[in-house]
Amino acid sequence: MGGARGDDRAIIRQLLLFLSDTALRWLEELLSNQVHDWTDLVRVFEGNFKGTYIRSSNSWDLSKCKQKSGETLREYTRRFSKQRTELPHIPDHDVILAFVSGTAYKDLVSELGRNRPQTVDELMDIVANYATGEEAEARR
Repeated sequence: MGGARGDDRAIIRQLLLFLSDTALRWLEELLSNQVHDWTDLVRVFEGNFKGTYIRSSNSWDLSKCKQKSGETLREYTRRFSKQRTELPHIPDHDVILAFVSGTAYKDLVSELGRNRPQTVDELMDIVANYATGEEAEARR
């Protein structure tokens, strides 16, 4: 049980501590001749659970968030921000580009072109001010 095979078996035993009940039951029912090393375990595990894996989103997914017809800027910003919170590792630059390409407010895009935000916080400050002005105009 020395060498890499011994290491693989130790890793597999430790893995039992971290599996969900479903994965643990699956592993217990697995035929002993299917897994001989870590590579085998990864192969059969992925093959069994691949369909249940929720793919993490990326900046491409955020860029698909477009303002809907009739949706106010505040509503769009909330929806965009909610989706962004599900994508924590997207650089500010990509978030800003996605928001600008997704909004239907041409005046806001012009404002963002003149006062180029460098961070998402700066973007949201400009957007909040613009939305407040839009709402004030609507109340008149």
